[in-house]
Amino acid sequence: MPLAGNPFIVSGESGAVTLGALSFIMQRSELSQLRDRLGLESDSQVLLLNTEGNTDPDDFRRVVWEGEHSVPQGFKVTQL
Repeated sequence: MPLAGNPFIVSGESGAVTLGALSFIMQRSELSQLRDRLGLESDSQVLLLNTEGNTDPDDFRRVVWEGEHSVPQGFKVTQL
């Protein structure tokens, strides 16, 4: 969800992969060495590129709104 006044961005699966990878790296305790190596901290500023929009509106709705392909329990992020 965008912050007040920011535009809403619709991203396809491969467009959002950079955000998913960053979130995964920042949330998983076993990846602390990778975070250190990349110099990532809680106040780091990271530029993410969204390379794909919503190319299949029907599939997008099933996945995003209806949860067709849920994230496996071991990979769910409980807090951002």
